[in-house]
Amino acid sequence: MIITLTQITVYMLIVARLAGLLVLAPVFSRKEIFSVVKMALVIWTAGLILFAIPLPAHFPNTPTVFILTFVRELCIGSVIGFVSSIFVIAIE
Repeated sequence: MIITLTQITVYMLIVARLAGLLVLAPVFSRKEIFSVVKMALVIWTAGLILFAIPLPAHFPNTPTVFILTFVRELCIGSVIGFVSSIFVIAIE
């Protein structure tokens, strides 16, 4: 299997969103779970998701746009994790 540059770009964006999610997710934000385990889970899950979703039509073509897209995905993941932690706190 040949891995292209577009797949690597999409993989890095998936990792950014999942990392933001796991930083603030209710179960995974605990201190008892080691950071290495969290990052291994992010890398493994991103690898599975990469082959499950279609590649988008538009990619960031400059480093500035890629960095801004990376930060955007990190923020989206953080917001998803924060909202899920608010729901868990409200249920408790």
